[in-house]
Amino acid sequence: MRNVRHRARVLDSLPRRPASARHRCYLDPPAHPACAVAALSLCPHIAIRHAHRATENRLHADTATPVGFTEDKPDQWVIGLTRDYRMRAERGGLLFVPAPFTSVHRWIYGPDGALVLAPGSQPLHPAALV
Repeated sequence: MRNVRHRARVLDSLPRRPASARHRCYLDPPAHPACAVAALSLCPHIAIRHAHRATENRLHADTATPVGFTEDKPDQWVIGLTRDYRMRAERGGLLFVPAPFTSVHRWIYGPDGALVLAPGSQPLHPAALV
């Protein structure tokens, strides 16, 4: 197994499941913080509690599902900021492993099914969004 290291000014994990954030291991590549925050409101699967991904009959014939992917939806999403990450080939796919987070931000679904900042979680600092 070969690890590849990458450096960037600021990297952020897309909105993720709490367990993925705890283990700092993802199937999706990192994103710029402003893009990750935008996904919280622009991606229907993330932004709306009752939204679901496309059904099998709507997927393109050559659509591949990564090993370890799960369709279940978490009750909260986490954005962790970091300045470094590694890519690791594993089980026929690529895993993205961020360095320890410098800050962690959580969103939960409110009573209306829309995402809201979790109690006790701080919004991302505006400087992180440029």
